[in-house]
Amino acid sequence: MYAIGEEAIKRGWRVLHTTTTQIFAPAQDHLLKLLIGTTPERHLSKIKSNLASFPLMLAGTGLDQENKLKGLNKDSIGTAQSECGGCVPD
Repeated sequence: MYAIGEEAIKRGWRVLHTTTTQIFAPAQDHLLKLLIGTTPERHLSKIKSNLASFPLMLAGTGLDQENKLKGLNKDSIGTAQSECGGCVPD
C-alpha cells in the first residue's frame, strides 16, 4: 500500500491512505503524516492543512493497544473525496 503511494508521489500526486478495518500504523517518516480524527469534518480540516507539507497521509479514528489504526467509515472516505477535489484521486 505504501509502495503504491510512494510511486504516486513520484508522479506528482498527493495520497491519502486509510482503511475501513484496522491496519498497523507505520513508522513516521518525512513523507508520511498520520492523521487521527473522530469526525469527517476533523479529518477534512487536517487533510487540507497538511496537504502541502505531506504528500502521503494516513487517516484513521485512533490507535488501539496493538498500535493498529482504526479505520474510517465509508461515509468519511466519500466525504474526503468530494470535499478535497483533486487532493484525493478516485
